[in-house]
Amino acid sequence: VKLKSGEEERILESYRADFELGKKRYVSASNKLDQLHAQSRRYLEKVGSVLSRARATCEQAFREREECSRTAQAELLNNRRLEVKLTSLLEKRTKSHDLQSTCLEVQRQGGDLR
Repeated sequence: VKLKSGEEERILESYRADFELGKKRYVSASNKLDQLHAQSRRYLEKVGSVLSRARATCEQAFREREECSRTAQAELLNNRRLEVKLTSLLEKRTKSHDLQSTCLEVQRQGGDLR
């Protein structure tokens, strides 16, 4: 194929222009990709930080719940012991009151308590 005078130069210039345009687009896309990569890295770091804090908060809440459960169980056991003691005291008081009533009745009827 025979090219006219200067036609080869125009074709080469056209290829160079296309190459330069492609190179600019590649550099622009590469820069944009680097920006997106950096942005996603920062986002993932933030998400990781939030998840780490959330995990620490959940673990602390679990420990506090366990401590509350142990405290509640100890208080329940203590309340049961107190209930047994109070029931015993109430029974003794009732017996004492019954004995006093009996003594008063015997005295009223003129009896000797000895």
